[in-house]
Amino acid sequence: MAYRDHLDLGVDYQVDQTRFSLWAPKAKAGQLIVYAKDSDQVADRISMTKDRDSGVFSLTLKGDCHGYIYRYALYNGRDWISTMDPYAKAATVNGQRAVVVDFSRTNPDHWGEEEPLPALASHEILIYELSVRDFTQDPASGVKNGGYYLGLAQSGGRSPQGMATGLDYLAELGISHVQLMPVFDFQTIDESQRPRKSYNWGYDPQNYNLPEGSLASDPFDPICRIRELKALIQALHQKGLRVIMDVVYNHVYRWEDHPFHLTAPGYFFRYDLSGQLANGSWVGNETASEREKMRQYMIDSLSFWVEEYHIDGFRFDLMGLHDLVTMRLIRQELTKIKPDIFLLGEGWKMSQVLPPAYAATLENAGQLPGYAFFNDQFRKVVRGQDEDLKHKSFINGGAELSKAMGQKLLGQLEGISLASPLQLIQYSEVHDSYTLFDRLKEADPSASLEQIKRQQALALALGVLGQGIPFIHAGQEFMRSKTGYRDSYNLPDAINQVDWQLADCHQDLIQYVKDLIRLRKAFPLLGQAIFDQIERTAQLLLAQDGLVGIEYQAEDTRIMLFFNGTSQDKAYRLISGSYRVLLQGMSLAYSSEAPWQDLDQIQLPAYSATVIQGCFKG
Repeated sequence: MAYRDHLDLGVDYQVDQTRFSLWAPKAKAGQLIVYAKDSDQVADRISMTKDRDSGVFSLTLKGDCHGYIYRYALYNGRDWISTMDPYAKAATVNGQRAVVVDFSRTNPDHWGEEEPLPALASHEILIYELSVRDFTQDPASGVKNGGYYLGLAQSGGRSPQGMATGLDYLAELGISHVQLMPVFDFQTIDESQRPRKSYNWGYDPQNYNLPEGSLASDPFDPICRIRELKALIQALHQKGLRVIMDVVYNHVYRWEDHPFHLTAPGYFFRYDLSGQLANGSWVGNETASEREKMRQYMIDSLSFWVEEYHIDGFRFDLMGLHDLVTMRLIRQELTKIKPDIFLLGEGWKMSQVLPPAYAATLENAGQLPGYAFFNDQFRKVVRGQDEDLKHKSFINGGAELSKAMGQKLLGQLEGISLASPLQLIQYSEVHDSYTLFDRLKEADPSASLEQIKRQQALALALGVLGQGIPFIHAGQEFMRSKTGYRDSYNLPDAINQVDWQLADCHQDLIQYVKDLIRLRKAFPLLGQAIFDQIERTAQLLLAQDGLVGIEYQAEDTRIMLFFNGTSQDKAYRLISGSYRVLLQGMSLAYSSEAPWQDLDQIQLPAYSATVIQGCFKG
C-alpha cells in the first residue's frame, strides 16, 4: 500500500472550502460541532455523511473556514459522545477543541528560504538532547522569554560571566543535531496558567499533530504556538543545527477520553488475552502500531511534522513497543520527503502482547538498518547500573570492565547483530534517571569535586571518541545536577532548569567537550559507517586493569586512544618514534598544531582520555 495515497483524514483546508474527515467505523451517526469564538457556546451542529465501506464520516463546508473551532459528536446507538479530532493540527488552550488553520498564515518571516544544510559524514553526527523549557528557564541564561520557544530561538544570551547561552551556546558547541524533548501537545500542564504553576517533561500525549501551548507566549492563540515553534526550528537551522523531535506514539496519557478510544473503541490499543489493556509502557496502555489505521496515523503524523515544520529527524520513545513493519514503512515514507531523515529510538523489550520477533527492539536492530538505537550496554559499562548505586563502572573503579569497555568503543554488542555502527547511540546520560554527576556523587559521597569532574570528562570522552553516534544530555558537559533526584519528570523548574551559573563554574569542562568534538571531526576513523572498515583499521592494544587502548591506522593516518578509568596515573610503553600528543585529560587541550616529538612511552593521567597521533607505519 502506498500510504500517502489514502483518503486524507482530519481537515483539508482550502480558501474557498474545507473538508472534514473522521474515521469512526462503529459510530451510527456523526456531527461536526462548531463553537463560537472565545466562548463555550455551540454555534452550529452539522450532520456528517458516513461512507459505509471505509467507515469515514465526512463533510465539506463552503467558504473560508480559517479560525473555525470544532469538535466531533458521534452516536454509538445509545449516546452521543463528544471527541477531539485525532488529526487536529491546531487547538484552543489546553487542547480541548480543534481549530481550522490556514497554515500559510503561520509562517515566520523568511520561512523556507534558508539553504539546505550540507550533508554530514558519519563522524560529524553528534546529538544534544534538551528540554525547550529547561534550557533557558534560568534567569542567568540572559535571554528574554526564557523557558519558551522564543527564548531558545533568541540569539545573544549571555551568562553572568559573559559566556554564550541558549541558541548561541549550542551553535558554538560543535554538535550537529538538537534533540527536543516533547514539543507536541501534552496533557499534564495547565496552559492557561501564567506564570506556569506546574512542570512536566511531556511524555503524556494529548494531541500528536500540534505544538505544546505551555511553551508559547500566548497559549490562547492557536496560531501563536505554531509560529513560535517554527521560529525556533528556523533559528536552529540558521545556526547550522538539525532538529530531532522526540515523539511518543506508544501510549496516550488518558486512554478513556482520548480520541483513539472515542472514535474507534477497542481498535487503537493492545489488549491481553483477558481483555485488559496491555501495559508495556507502564503508564496504563500501549498503542497497536501493527493495525492499519494506527500505522497510517503514525505515518501521516510524522510526514506532517517533516513537511510543515521542517523537522530533520525523530526519536521514538519506547520504540520497542512498535512493530518492525510499521517502523520500516515510516522510514520508507519519510525518506521520500526528506532523504537524509534521521531516526532513532529506545529499543527496549517492553510489550507482553506484541511477539518479540515482531518488535522494533535493539535485539532486532539488524532488521531496521535505517534506525539508531540507544545502547544501554555502553551506558552500563561507562556509568554503572542505576538500580544499584554501588555497582562499579569503568569510570569509577570497575577495572574488570576494561575488555567490555574496549568492545563497546569499537561498536561491538553482546548477542546482537547490527547493520552498521551508526545504529548505536553511545551515551552515558539522558533525561531519564540520575544525571551522571548525581550518579557519581550518590555512588561515592566522599569523592571530591575534582575527582567527579575527571570522571565526568572521561565519560564524555568515551562517548564522543568511540564508534557509533555520540549523544550528550544538556548540561552533562558542565556537571548538571538535579540535587540527587532520579527522575525529575514532574519536579519544579528549580530542579530541572539548566544552571548557567554552574556552566560558568565549569567552562574548562565545556571547552574540553568542544575539543573532543573537534578531534572527532578531524579524524573520520573515529566515526566509521561500516563494521568491516573498523575491523580493517582498528586494533585493541590494551584492555585490562582499568586501561583501554585502541589504535586506528588507514591510508596516511595513525591515531591511538587511551582511556584510564583508575584513580592512579599510568604509563603505556610505545614503539619509539615520533608522535603528537593531541589530547591528555583536561590538562592538554586539543590542537591540530601540536608539535611532533620523540616518545617511547605516554603518560595516562587518572580518570582521563589521552589521544596521540603517530607517524604512519606504512
